Amino acid sequence: MKSFRVAILGCGTVGGGVARILLDLGKQIAQRSETNIEIAKIADIFPAKSAQRHGIPRELFCGTADELTKEESNKFIQEIIADPTIDLVVETIGGTSQFLLNIMLNVLKAKKHLVTANKAMLAHHGDEI
Repeated sequence: MKSFRVAILGCGTVGGGVARILLDLGKQIAQRSETNIEIAKIADIFPAKSAQRHGIPRELFCGTADELTKEESNKFIQEIIADPTIDLVVETIGGTSQFLLNIMLNVLKAKKHLVTANKAMLAHHGDEI
C-alpha cells in the first residue's frame, strides 16, 4: 500500500478537526484509496494544549515544550517544508501576513501539495499562490 504523509500547520478548530478526521477515519480512507495517510507532524505554538483539546497524541506535535516561541515554531515549519518524506502540508494558521504567504510559497516551491482553508489569503494573494 502506498503511503502519503501529511503535516498540519496550526492546530486550532480547523487543524485539530483535520487531525481528528485523519486519526479517526484513517483505516477507512486507506481501504478506499489504497493509500495509507499518516500525520507526519503538527506545528502549533501551544502543542500541549492543542493535543489535550483535540485528543491528539502529543508525539505528533513538533517540540517537547508545552508552548513554543514564534522562532521555535518557525524552525519546525521550515523543517517540515524541507522534509522530503512529507507529501502534503495543510495550512490552518489563518491570516494574510507576508510571513504566512512566504510559508505557503515555500511549501509549493518544495514541490509539496498545499491545502488551505484560508479564504482571505487566497483573496489577497491567490494569483501569486
